[in-house]
Amino acid sequence: MKILVDILGGDTAPKNMVEGAILALRENPEITCVLVGDENYARPVVEKAKLGGRVEYIHTTENISCDEQPTQAIRRTNTSMMLAFEKLKNDDEYKGFASAGSTGALLAGAFFKIGRIEGVSRPTLCPWIPTKLDNVKMVLADAGANMDCKAVNLVHFALMTEAYTRIALGVEKPRVALVNVGTEEAKGNELTHDTFPIMKALADRGAFNFVGNMEARYAISGDYDVLICDGFVGNVVLKSVEGAISVMGSKVSKICRKSLLTKFGALFLRKGFKKMKSTMHEDATGGSPLLGIKKPVIKAHGNASPRAFKNAILVAANVARHDLSTVIKDILAKHSDLINKMVEEQNAKKKG
Repeated sequence: MKILVDILGGDTAPKNMVEGAILALRENPEITCVLVGDENYARPVVEKAKLGGRVEYIHTTENISCDEQPTQAIRRTNTSMMLAFEKLKNDDEYKGFASAGSTGALLAGAFFKIGRIEGVSRPTLCPWIPTKLDNVKMVLADAGANMDCKAVNLVHFALMTEAYTRIALGVEKPRVALVNVGTEEAKGNELTHDTFPIMKALADRGAFNFVGNMEARYAISGDYDVLICDGFVGNVVLKSVEGAISVMGSKVSKICRKSLLTKFGALFLRKGFKKMKSTMHEDATGGSPLLGIKKPVIKAHGNASPRAFKNAILVAANVARHDLSTVIKDILAKHSDLINKMVEEQNAKKKG
């Protein structure tokens, strides 16, 4: 399985991207990494790791910076990101793509170059974030790709993300919730009022396990597997959680260094702290899939470490292996009658 890897995108490129690819190759013997970027840098590193037989190269030294306007940037055909999209679009030999480059350019490139799966109103960016339960990874959709949404978009996000969580992450019956300001059905704004009844009707049909509204303070409780919201709310939730985890880690570290007694106690807790860090650090999340695109496109953090980028590559391979695009297409087609009917009824009611 060939996975395209943008080694020029991101703050830590190309070093961490090449090292991440090496880690991914060692962990998954079924993949071949196609490194798109500076071959003169990457090849000696790969050869030293004795993995040259499982790596291919597409050479370029041009990259899209985060300062560029996305719609303008994707017109530059010789950048690492656009060369990868060209291969992904035109050759079925390439199964997925991972990049830590400009989020805007990646979203625009995926949308215009690869295209949406039939029936998808909008793609969604859905990272998973840690919870207080080590065995629960909560997936958030949307995390910033779509700032303004309609009910049909959120419903599609729910169906796509539930499928990803169930099939690619192995959660047997994901608990899907709608992010709101309260748990009562009547709470929220026009968007949540329109979305809630459609999601409830889909749950009654057996499309997924919808557990109702969720207040943001319970986002990382471990009681939910999938959270649905527009990209504005989702990005605020994501950044708030990341900030809270950072503050908590800082405070724990400060307490452990406060006195000789706390330093001594920290020695006994070191193993537990290390385990907590491994599950809650952003490196563990790797990359966020852009669901709704015809082929797997994974966005890694701009400052991704080798471990984080390795995980992004493995996410791309996992999504491709499960042929998630076909699964999503079939699910949306199966439930389009109910969704379209309820949206039409809501629109007619508003006009009347």
